[in-house]
Amino acid sequence: MAIIYALLPVMAVLFTTWLNNQSNRKLKEVDVKNIIKQKDYELNLERIKEKSNHERIVYASLINILGDIQQLDVDLSSNCVNYNCVEESVQNFNESFKKNREKVAENQISLSQSAVSELYNFYRMLSSMQIELKNILHDKEYEIAHVVVSEYSSRMANIILKLYEELK
Repeated sequence: MAIIYALLPVMAVLFTTWLNNQSNRKLKEVDVKNIIKQKDYELNLERIKEKSNHERIVYASLINILGDIQQLDVDLSSNCVNYNCVEESVQNFNESFKKNREKVAENQISLSQSAVSELYNFYRMLSSMQIELKNILHDKEYEIAHVVVSEYSSRMANIILKLYEELK
């Protein structure tokens, strides 16, 4: 019995140490899980910010393109009655468009499929406008060039509004 009384304090210390170690292990597991959750949350938040940034760049670039189209309309409507005037105005537009198109291309990766579809509708509309302008140059009907651009700019503005709704 004396041995049992002598071992009791040692066993109590060992049991207390074991309980503390178990408790510490559980706390560390909880800490690790919390750290992992925090990292996942931060990573997800970073992805959302990056996606939002890409979407803003795409939208801003499309607004710039629309502004260039409106400038093209202004250029064409101000006594533009010959080949050189129309050709020069279209060429200026194309140079500016190329810069904005590159920005869109670099950032469209994060767009949803429906947003990409609207983007391609915009480009399709823009291509149709440019084809009509080439036909106007070919047919030498310079005085109606601004009418075509004006009509298409309204349609493209509506597409940009749809895209904006998609990105919200």
